[in-house]
Amino acid sequence: MAKSVIFITFVIVLCLMIFKVQAALPEFDAEGKPCICATTDDLTYVCGTDGETYSNISELECSNKCLRKTVQVRSMGPCDSPWE
Repeated sequence: MAKSVIFITFVIVLCLMIFKVQAALPEFDAEGKPCICATTDDLTYVCGTDGETYSNISELECSNKCLRKTVQVRSMGPCDSPWE
């Protein structure tokens, strides 16, 4: 019984992580110039203070750089996640 509850919880959390990613890397900066950032493929989701879910901290930092924002990490995991 306990194993099935853990498995179901894992599946739910995984689905939240996959389908809740909202923020995408900007293609252009605030001036309309192409925006290039070095990011990783690491899927360590973070929730920004803007309410957007970022795939990882480097994507949040890239978005800040390109769009001249000052978003910080509000919590680890997707926004509105069970562990937020």
